[in-house]
Amino acid sequence: MDLALYGGVIRRFRVLIGAGAVVAVVLAMFSTVKVELRNGKPALSYRQAQVWTSHSELLITQSGFPWGRVTLPGSVPGSPIPSGANSFADPSRFYTLASFYARLANSDAVQNVIKRRSNKIGSVQAVPARDPSSSNAALPFVDMTGIGPTPRIAKRLAIIGTSAFKEYIESQQKAAGIPDSQRVDVQIATSAQSPVLAEGRKKTLPIAIFLGVMIMTIAACFILENLRPRMQLSSGSHRPEDLNAPRRAAA
Repeated sequence: MDLALYGGVIRRFRVLIGAGAVVAVVLAMFSTVKVELRNGKPALSYRQAQVWTSHSELLITQSGFPWGRVTLPGSVPGSPIPSGANSFADPSRFYTLASFYARLANSDAVQNVIKRRSNKIGSVQAVPARDPSSSNAALPFVDMTGIGPTPRIAKRLAIIGTSAFKEYIESQQKAAGIPDSQRVDVQIATSAQSPVLAEGRKKTLPIAIFLGVMIMTIAACFILENLRPRMQLSSGSHRPEDLNAPRRAAA
């Protein structure tokens, strides 16, 4: 590799290379941003949106906090049930309900309410919580995830999704006439957390465009360099008979 040769070519065509660099930067920039009119004035905005997420967690339980009891009333054979005590469900039922409620939160009935309240910006996804320390064992929790293009929207979606789902469950319980003591209680265990960046803007396209334009510019410089001797000969500045003239004169 003759670095001196390459350096000479670059120096001779530095204007062309400079112009190519400017074009490469402009094209790379406009592959990332676009010009929009805001309040009658042009403004730049990103072509790709970031993806932010915010999580909240719901506890599927019942009134009376059965998780705080060593044994449930009536669970021990022969033991008396205290007067006025709640009728507690088998705790394992809440693990199953968490999986069912997650699907219910993703249903059209709940998602349509979320879309109306969020103006169809972003989305909310619900999944049953798992315990990673115990072979992903099921837990009586539902994770609600707000997904949006900005941190504020993601957190707002997590709040909207949580409230919309709680309201839906309560409305269904009320319509079915379920007594308060027998209702499943959906409690907010963890409110919407600080948003985190799940997916940033990809830089692959602008980098590829910049490199592609610069490669083509440098290639054009070497093509022009190879054409220079032919161009000089065709212009008559260095004709073969002129080069032999000193020899004939000496003879």
